[in-house]
Amino acid sequence: MARLLVKNADYIVTMNKSREVVRSGDIIVEGERIAQVGRGLSQEGPFDKIIDASGKIILPGLINTHHHLYQNLTRNLPSVQSSGLFHWLTTLYDIWENLEPEDVYVSALIGIAELVLSGCTTVSDHYYIFPRGKKGLLEAEIRAVQEIGVRFHPARGSMSLGRDEGGLPPQSLIEREEEVVEDYLRLIQEFHDGDKSSMIRLILAPTSPFSTTVKMMRETMAIAEKYGLACHTHLAETLDEEKFCLEKFGRRPYEYLEEVGWNRPNVWLAHAIHLNQDEIKRMAKDGVGMTYCPSSNMRLGSGIAPVVEMLEAGVKVSLGVDGSSSNDSSHLLAEVRMALLSQRIRYGAEALAPTQVLEIGTLGGAKVLGRDDIGSLEADKAADMIFLDTNRLEYAGAHLDPVSMLVLCHPANADMSMINGEVVLEDGVLKNIDLESILEKHRRCSTNLIQRAEKKGGKIYANSSWIRAFD
Repeated sequence: MARLLVKNADYIVTMNKSREVVRSGDIIVEGERIAQVGRGLSQEGPFDKIIDASGKIILPGLINTHHHLYQNLTRNLPSVQSSGLFHWLTTLYDIWENLEPEDVYVSALIGIAELVLSGCTTVSDHYYIFPRGKKGLLEAEIRAVQEIGVRFHPARGSMSLGRDEGGLPPQSLIEREEEVVEDYLRLIQEFHDGDKSSMIRLILAPTSPFSTTVKMMRETMAIAEKYGLACHTHLAETLDEEKFCLEKFGRRPYEYLEEVGWNRPNVWLAHAIHLNQDEIKRMAKDGVGMTYCPSSNMRLGSGIAPVVEMLEAGVKVSLGVDGSSSNDSSHLLAEVRMALLSQRIRYGAEALAPTQVLEIGTLGGAKVLGRDDIGSLEADKAADMIFLDTNRLEYAGAHLDPVSMLVLCHPANADMSMINGEVVLEDGVLKNIDLESILEKHRRCSTNLIQRAEKKGGKIYANSSWIRAFD
């Protein structure tokens, strides 16, 4: 088992129970786990490798609990630059139905690269686009993530309620429910690893109330309980969704969740914006978690989730960048900052402290994913950590509080990232992929996807003639 010493870090933000920050600190890593965190550990040698972290601040890897990696192929689409969720979705469905496995693979490489550079070490991606006749899509995403070396929770989504049945997605993206169940079971056997410090854990994730049947929700939960899996879905994202639930189910979104038996501790929700105080209390009592996606929520005009009230009630709260077509970015440290700023818009300047949102982005993500092996830097935890250089333009004049500066100052990229004891980012460069060649492939995939969609009548451009001038 390899022994590694990280020495002389300016600060180590442990996120342990006492929230200790170690100054001039060291970390010993043995294999995949942290053995010790403290000062003066260099005498504990010999070591197979020594990393000098002088001038660096080290914190636990950030945890992204909601994403749609494939969406970076359709960023900044003119026809939905100023759209709310439902119009945004119905326009993009007609483009995404043309996805090929190579598109999914390349977009995952780009999305994970962005996340790693932004300080992320664990990712949950909600993949729910399965055009009829296309095979190997989720597998292509998993392959890309494994190449880079990120801890991954792929969420196998599904859509079974199409437009013909009163749902939102086109029939071309609707799956037969028995096929979804069959695929759940196959993926569990092929990929899921429930062991401590596992690198891949499967999530079951019917997509939303407006794209999934009640039967599918219930069957999914039954399988999840049998195999000890977590479940995920979108809920209470917009007022349009609330109206849909009231009209179709006669219930508000969280009441719908209770009706289908999803108000359980193995569940977490993306967004959860439009909940009242009673629903927040029930959510906390049920043990249901949530992912806050502030940039995407503001981009689509969906609203600002009541995170402060949720934290006060005891709800498990985490962070996500959400899809790259509704965020147009995948920078998780930027999302930490945006979480703080957006909550202060809603609740005032004293609503959240910078350290609280860092907790949400680390420990909060671990709790939501049901993991006790990540989210902090302490003995026997997975060796997932990020290093940021303190001597940079963004932090000039901010050193009186080196932890809060990571949140309040302009979001920086990580300089180094270690995941499961392996260095995947060094001196700001990804070690396991050639980013330049992947970017070239990504441009081709994105262009070809748009061209395929245009041939079928997909709406790419807005009505404004000046946008067409760039074409």
